[in-house]
Amino acid sequence: MKIDTVFLCSPSKTVSEDAYVINEKQNIYGVFDGATPVTPFQNSKGQNGAYLASRCFQAYFTEEVRQEESLLESVVKANKKLLEMMKSHHISIHKKEELWSTCVALIKLEKEKIQFAQLGDSMIVMENKECKVTVLTKDTVKGIGSRAKQKREMERLRGKENNDEDFYQKNSLYSLRYNRTLANTPNGYSVANGEEEVRKYIQYGEIQKNEVSCLLLVSDGFFHPSESLETTYQHIRSGGLERYAYKLAKLESENNLHSDDKTGILLQF
Repeated sequence: MKIDTVFLCSPSKTVSEDAYVINEKQNIYGVFDGATPVTPFQNSKGQNGAYLASRCFQAYFTEEVRQEESLLESVVKANKKLLEMMKSHHISIHKKEELWSTCVALIKLEKEKIQFAQLGDSMIVMENKECKVTVLTKDTVKGIGSRAKQKREMERLRGKENNDEDFYQKNSLYSLRYNRTLANTPNGYSVANGEEEVRKYIQYGEIQKNEVSCLLLVSDGFFHPSESLETTYQHIRSGGLERYAYKLAKLESENNLHSDDKTGILLQF
């Protein structure tokens, strides 16, 4: 098996809020994308909740994960560890906008099968032995702004006091804070943020190992502004993971587009 990785920090940040794990002893590989905070918390080292959330998962799957656990159970345990970390820093765990959170894309290789688990918009793409490309996971963050707007409209119809939509359009921070209230809720989005509800929203599955020729795990910084993830995968397969990351970053810079952290793992069997 050949493993390629890329870990590219956004030009707008001093440190990447992504993290990744290559645990060859346990055959676990994963990408974690910390969600940029909407509150000003930093620890004594100046690290924010996004950085700490992704590193919490990285540490769990590097040092603490147990072989007998299913990947689903491992994600649940890492999520509990994240909760305890937040409590130790006196985070108001009943206020969703204050919770540290991270998206998750993980695989675990076994003798005959491969387990996968996902939360948020970190994604997993598979190519089988017949060269068919399949996106194994659903991006639950996609469209969250529209779903949040719909929810506010429904709340107003029920008589709940809320700011009008102009307020949210002009105040992006408040819009993002509102979006966080939809984490791990029906019609919301999935993310590891310490909540018990996370377990219900983990996308989990198994695929036969002998059917797989390649797996790609990426944070959402790899999303092209106009091309599908399947097309992105084909570019990566033909030109390489690192080359594609830098090419996309250049395109974003030249077109004044937001350029997020880019973390990826490509496994070729």
